Amino acid sequence: MARRKTTLVLRTCTAEMKAHSGFVWPESGPVECPDWNPEPVCGAGLHGLAWGVGDGGLLDWSAEAKGLVVEVETGLLVDLQGKVKFPRGVVVFCGSLSDACKYLLERCPKAYREAAVQGLGQATGYSGAASA
Repeated sequence: MARRKTTLVLRTCTAEMKAHSGFVWPESGPVECPDWNPEPVCGAGLHGLAWGVGDGGLLDWSAEAKGLVVEVETGLLVDLQGKVKFPRGVVVFCGSLSDACKYLLERCPKAYREAAVQGLGQATGYSGAASA
């Protein structure tokens, strides 16, 4: 049986593991959106930056924020121009945003790693590589 292709998605939560909408994320393991809608509009999904690339301004850069890396079946991702949304995934890392970026960079495909390195200095700007 062929292994499904997956993408690692970077996102942040408050220290209490809450998203902007109030959704509470687990520190590890499966996570699923309770109100999934596949339409390419913000909301009704779990959100983040595929391979850490996108609008880094959407992340919480405060010291107390939690950085999460979520493994998602690639075919489930919906592109929202600067971020992605998805119905479910598996939280594979939870820690500081810096450590989450390191975790992701160690595992991302070469093309995304190069994009992240090129994004240095643009980490908080639209289309910058947050993982830089």
